[in-house]
Amino acid sequence: MNKDTSGMDCAIYNSVNTYLKETLRDYSSYQPVSFAEFSEVRSKEADKIAVYLSDKGYNDGKNRNPKNDSLANEWRKMKPVGFTIKHKFRAKNGFGVYGLETDEFSLDTLFKVMSADKSDYMADKQADIDRRMKLLQK
Repeated sequence: MNKDTSGMDCAIYNSVNTYLKETLRDYSSYQPVSFAEFSEVRSKEADKIAVYLSDKGYNDGKNRNPKNDSLANEWRKMKPVGFTIKHKFRAKNGFGVYGLETDEFSLDTLFKVMSADKSDYMADKQADIDRRMKLLQK
């Protein structure tokens, strides 16, 4: 997928920044460290189709047939229902001491932050590396 997502990136970063302005104890101490690539969130129906095709080896070039091709086309037509992004940052805590945090932000399709949850950045990063290595081996 080679579509330009720079406008989406900007909207997502701005929404996360606005959310942090409203929720951090001391926003003036906020220091962004990194943003991961955002991910599209799809409906449960779309997830079921993706899991089915993955289990059948469809993405590996196996089990190409009209039924699976039709399911893949149906999945491609399904629009995302939201987005997630992980963000690592420093900010002062309640004791005035800088802490390093990684949060996963869930956004709706209008890029409004719906929730923020603590995330294990290193474990997530390793999982992403493992996923990319697996894709390269195909």
